[in-house]
Amino acid sequence: MHVSYPYFRLYILAALMGVASCDQNGCYPDQNGESLGDSGLTSTTMASGDTGTGFESSDTEGLGEATGTTTGTTTGTSTGTTSTIAPKPICGNGSVETDEQCDDGNDDNLDGCNKCVLQRFVFVTPAAYSGALEGLDGADERCSSLAAMAAQGNAPWLNGKTFKAWLSDSSTSASKRLGSTAFAENYVKVEDGKVVRVAVGWVGLASETHLSRINRLVAGGSVSGDQHVWTSTNHDGLAEVDTTNCGNWASESGNSWGRFGIISQYNRKWTHNEGGSLSDYSVTCDGERRLYCIEVAGQSD
Repeated sequence: MHVSYPYFRLYILAALMGVASCDQNGCYPDQNGESLGDSGLTSTTMASGDTGTGFESSDTEGLGEATGTTTGTTTGTSTGTTSTIAPKPICGNGSVETDEQCDDGNDDNLDGCNKCVLQRFVFVTPAAYSGALEGLDGADERCSSLAAMAAQGNAPWLNGKTFKAWLSDSSTSASKRLGSTAFAENYVKVEDGKVVRVAVGWVGLASETHLSRINRLVAGGSVSGDQHVWTSTNHDGLAEVDTTNCGNWASESGNSWGRFGIISQYNRKWTHNEGGSLSDYSVTCDGERRLYCIEVAGQSD
């Protein structure tokens, strides 16, 4: 049979595409086929793993996983594997997942992990002390002992936690002692059975202004008024440049002086009272002042 060249090409196309027949007017589908349309290609979006053309990808929740949906007739043989998208982290399932700092599997906001964000506790001592604190170690021991006693009573969330006093002497600053410069999570106080954020990270704690005052006791009781706290520490955690620190916190003499902060203040006066004369920002060491206690890395970390 003689077939002209144009028709021969149509027959070849018909054979390749699986259509029933072609003539001078075009090619025609069989009874199971779809119209070739103007483009001459079957409209098909391939599922992941199928062979052929028309793969469609989508970026879900920024995870960059490729997913496919079949919207037409799929050709070829499935030889690949199905793509999967990593599930979003679920806070409270007890497993630390993407973007979670912690996950203890409960809704207790007093256990150091609140809404899957780490937190450290701060408080002010219920008692006031003279400047004879037995040095920085003695001040730290007061903070840790208060937390340990409270943990055995009405503040069990403090069990195993370590605290140090926000205090500097002539050779060591609070920022160096507390060792928290890399901590970026929340510092909190306990108030009416809830945690209240004082600062975000060390940068927020060692700053002129806090989000709330450090005016709560170890188990959450309140302290009111313009009460003083021994500090000898600037708002950035560095030691004051002078030596007004009650002889490195060993003296209770009326002739020695120590710098203080004020509990009721949000601004830098929370740790560094200001004034033109010594008596404006320091008091004699025979008087009694409280301490700020800050949780640091320890057994629970």
